[in-house]
Amino acid sequence: MKNRFEATIIKPDIRSLSGCTADIVAGGWPCQDISVAGRGRGLKGENSGLFYELLRLAKNSGVKTIVAENVANVLRLSEGQ
Repeated sequence: MKNRFEATIIKPDIRSLSGCTADIVAGGWPCQDISVAGRGRGLKGENSGLFYELLRLAKNSGVKTIVAENVANVLRLSEGQ
């Protein structure tokens, strides 16, 4: 990504960010707790709970657009809740 967008700042752990200036927050999170072959813990799982960190960062940054990516099964666990 740095080759195409030189000003891009890449941080290894979203939990270390408190906020940023951005128009869009985009990200994904580990699917081990969500995938069909996974643990079935849903978004409350340790790994998949990073979804809430993405929301926290977006809220603290005041962005109006969030792009989130994960496996389709996320909508099936706990009846989509």
